[in-house]
Amino acid sequence: MEYLPDIDKWIQKKKVLERVASIARSRGNKRHITHKRYRSHRKYRTHTRRR
Repeated sequence: MEYLPDIDKWIQKKKVLERVASIARSRGNKRHITHKRYRSHRKYRTHTRRR
């Protein structure tokens, strides 16, 4: 498998998500997923627009 520069980004994202997930689990609230980086996400923005 050839090396893609994208993999670095993907690994970084995975690390961030894992860290956030562990924080959310320790607090017992899933809503903590809405950290700063994720807020700029299109999926998140469209989801919150409805409320």
